[in-house]
Amino acid sequence: MINNIYYPVEFIVQQEHRYALWVEGDGGDGFLKDVDSGSVVYAKTKFKLYEMSEREKLNVNFEEVFKINVDLVRGLIDSIDSCVAVDAGKCFAILDFFNISQDLARAAKRENEAGEDVVLGDILVKLFEGCDLPSMKRKAISPLFNNDEILQMRYSHEKYRQLIAENFSIS
Repeated sequence: MINNIYYPVEFIVQQEHRYALWVEGDGGDGFLKDVDSGSVVYAKTKFKLYEMSEREKLNVNFEEVFKINVDLVRGLIDSIDSCVAVDAGKCFAILDFFNISQDLARAAKRENEAGEDVVLGDILVKLFEGCDLPSMKRKAISPLFNNDEILQMRYSHEKYRQLIAENFSIS
């Protein structure tokens, strides 16, 4: 665990905030878990998360908190019309939500509850391509999603929202 770098993630669900530490390290990416219970560690405030990380002597980058506004992402998904191009900003926000949520699901050992990664996989590829990253040395792509893909995103979003709410004690 010595080589791990931690990044604070703020989850916002129904105007409630929870903070957890996303881990980038030798053992792969995920979330900090309690050694005894195996549950994902979280705090109700950024300051409490900071205190815990100082107490545990964790290498945390507090310069930037990564925000996942779960309700905002649902609104973005709901605003997608079938076969209408989706801009890079929406692609980034939705892709970030799914990537972070998948890491949380793996950490909570509940990765198969939100619509198998195989089904969501093609959608994630489209979202990634729509992010228009400078490293992608090609013309920007604005992806199109059909009704089935939009329904899959809604379904997966709802399952991940439930997982986040349960994991972080949000009613």
